[in-house]
Amino acid sequence: MNKRHGINPKINNSQSRFFLIIKIAIVCLLAYTIYAVYYPHYIHEQKFQKSSPFVIRRGPNLILENDTFHIIGVNDYGLAYENNNTIDQTFNQLHNAGVNTIRFWLFDDGDPNGFQPNPGSYNESRFKQADYVLFEAKKYNMKVIPVLVNNWTDYGGKDQYLKWVGINPSSDENAFYTDNQVTSLFKQYISYIFSRNNTYTHITYANDPTILGWDIMNEPRSTNQNAMNTWLIDIATYIKQHDPNHLVFAGTDVATSPAPYSDESINLCNSPAIDICSIHLYLFNSANNQPVYNSYDETIQFMQTQKNYADKINKPLLLEEFGVGQDTLPFGEDPLSVMQQIINYSNQQGLSGFLVWNWSQTTTSPFTFSPQGNSQGEYSLTDLEKLLH
Repeated sequence: MNKRHGINPKINNSQSRFFLIIKIAIVCLLAYTIYAVYYPHYIHEQKFQKSSPFVIRRGPNLILENDTFHIIGVNDYGLAYENNNTIDQTFNQLHNAGVNTIRFWLFDDGDPNGFQPNPGSYNESRFKQADYVLFEAKKYNMKVIPVLVNNWTDYGGKDQYLKWVGINPSSDENAFYTDNQVTSLFKQYISYIFSRNNTYTHITYANDPTILGWDIMNEPRSTNQNAMNTWLIDIATYIKQHDPNHLVFAGTDVATSPAPYSDESINLCNSPAIDICSIHLYLFNSANNQPVYNSYDETIQFMQTQKNYADKINKPLLLEEFGVGQDTLPFGEDPLSVMQQIINYSNQQGLSGFLVWNWSQTTTSPFTFSPQGNSQGEYSLTDLEKLLH
């Protein structure tokens, strides 16, 4: 013992080491917590590094059970509005055709028969149809991508949320991205979905591996780019915090500029909260039926620019929607042939997959693929099989 100071140096050193270890542990815990909040995709990847039934992201690739997962899919936006027999037929036919993923609407706002007839009020019968969609996906070992809200007025969309909080959409459409009441309502809807226990599988949506990931909004648009992207990142972060199992993407038309339309979200997938860069590709403007691209080479140039950006930020790129109306001759060629060329190019360039627009057992349009097709210009199941193979 040191008589002058009355201190045992051995005890003093032991205490110092003990407190140093405690400080280091606290710093490490704090650093991990911060990283989990701001870089949830990394935690997501590490959690399932060995093997998992959930699709995860590793760099620019999607991974399922340690193998690269390539999306071969279709959009069927009205799938959850069909009866059980029609849903059965859809999964059976698409599975046999080689489809492994279906994207569908998990929203219908302000409609008595929709998912959310009134704010915070949920339609059990409609959600049971979504339950059945997940049940069938599990049965056929397929994945689904539910979309949570629409930019457009179809099925309610962001305009309905504005009406619910007393805002006229025509006077301030951008308020959807800035109004706290709107954001609160939407997060409330997301929380209900995550905690819902499936009637058929008895698995909560947040724990269901048949869900490939959550698509926040179909084709977000705004003249206030900053407000839109800030809102999308906030929602993506909220999703990650409440459901660490699933990937998150935003349903954007483009990953980066140039964009065909000035109000499209750009550079959003650079955010750590967004796992997948998505693009939508249509060759004609739906408003005036004029060509968006003057040649096939321009189309390829657009896709290559998007892929280069995704590679730069080390993210997967998904051709989330693309279609060519059967009543058109893009670049003077057969529309199905042009679609096949686009698929071939996306595969060659290493995109993480594609989702054709649109499959339906009942809806008729020049873009529709259906079991039989029809004389009014609808593609058939045989056409889809040719496209996929």
